[in-house]
Amino acid sequence: MGNPLGSLTCAFLALSTAAPALATDDRIELWITPKVTANLDENTSVKGEFSYRSREEQNVRGETVLARLWIQQDFADGLRLAAAIERRENQRNNETRFMQQASFRKGLFDARVRFEQRHIEGAQRLSLRLRPLLGISDTFGPDRRWEAHASVELQWTLQKPDRLAQGGVTAYRTDIGLTYRLRDNLNLGVSYLRQRNFRPQGEDQILHIPVATLNLTL
Repeated sequence: MGNPLGSLTCAFLALSTAAPALATDDRIELWITPKVTANLDENTSVKGEFSYRSREEQNVRGETVLARLWIQQDFADGLRLAAAIERRENQRNNETRFMQQASFRKGLFDARVRFEQRHIEGAQRLSLRLRPLLGISDTFGPDRRWEAHASVELQWTLQKPDRLAQGGVTAYRTDIGLTYRLRDNLNLGVSYLRQRNFRPQGEDQILHIPVATLNLTL
């Protein structure tokens, strides 16, 4: 196989430049996300995630802190079903989120569909969102310790918290990164995430987000 990182980079650039070159509101964020997974048996695990998200001063949401707990069940042929509860807090509004997810891996390719129910404090009603994702990843280097990955994700809002607002595709994300396996149960990852938020009444917002992750399996 050729250089996996080069192939993933080309795919990422194609996805990132697919939208028209219109005026945009560009913002920078920084996410730091440690994760811990504990295996309950051969097919069942729980995963805890904590994320600190730093934003520029002009961002009305300010810094965000979130905690998320997953329970995951693996099935044959690369299928995994999972459910989670999440709590996030920032300066604008706080939110409790419930999620159900199905993911599938075949060879180098990944697919995932996530359904979210968002309880936003002060909102008129429950917000519902669907998040499909397609990705590709491959290991390389000595002992296959390195992994390169790229993905694209849509955010499709089925029901907005404002009763008068219409749903639809409200954002998409592209992501490219590297992960290094420090030990059999510990890896460190860095990636660049680019998110475009669609704004019908104004400039689209583009987020440029360096992400650092630490994954520990107990």
